[in-house]
Amino acid sequence: MWPLVQLLAVVGFAVAIGVELAWGARRGAVGYSWRASVVNLTIGAGSLAFGAITVLQGFAVHRWLDRHAVVVLPRDQVSTWIAVVIATDLAFYWSHRAMHRVTLLWTAHAVHHHSEEFNLLAALRIGWTSVYVSWIFYLPLALIGMTLPMTLAARAASSLYQFPQHTRWIGKLGWLEHVVVTPSHHRVHHGRDARYLDRNFGGILIAWDHLFGTFAAEDAEPSYGVTPSAARLGPIAAQLIEWRRLIARWRRTPARARWRVVLGPPSWEPRRG
Repeated sequence: MWPLVQLLAVVGFAVAIGVELAWGARRGAVGYSWRASVVNLTIGAGSLAFGAITVLQGFAVHRWLDRHAVVVLPRDQVSTWIAVVIATDLAFYWSHRAMHRVTLLWTAHAVHHHSEEFNLLAALRIGWTSVYVSWIFYLPLALIGMTLPMTLAARAASSLYQFPQHTRWIGKLGWLEHVVVTPSHHRVHHGRDARYLDRNFGGILIAWDHLFGTFAAEDAEPSYGVTPSAARLGPIAAQLIEWRRLIARWRRTPARARWRVVLGPPSWEPRRG
């Protein structure tokens, strides 16, 4: 069953990318370059391989916690699944926010933001080591009766929902802009403009960003990528560049402040002089 689901997802992604290409060509701005597309696909394939190897550690811990849940939720009730989707989305918000605000986690997540082309292929750029830490944020859900199969289903639905957010060709969506994360919101998230940095971390619901003060509306199309630029890096170099920057900053930081190099925000720099 699962291989069939994966196959259908791949086919669906390919069709969506084809539609985006055709729509972009019709508007005279395709938005895809050959080199960037190959790099994005290679990184996406690598993330699947690394995910298959490392995700088992998270599964084992989550299964153990399932057996120690303080409550048991009925799987056959709609209210249970609504609660699972909402709770999983909240866990995603904090996981995503932490990956932007903690340098050690940013080393893995930054790969997703390197592309200066914003298109559906860029959605496949997932850091190969990000799976080592992202699962930790979902473990508390096991203690309140949200079992591994439940959270996996909700996370899969979230990933599918987030895929079409990576496009320039869908404008603002009226009242939906106040309820769910839209392509407009996610364009802001991928912007490197100062007013857009560290905004719109939500996966499905935009309510978390409003609630926790990280929301920004798109008032102009962002400039995509990171500063300094990493768009020309190959698949392996892209995985390592933030580690190189972290190590370089570690070396020029006094020993008493080195914890901030690892646990502080990526923008933190030691004082000079």
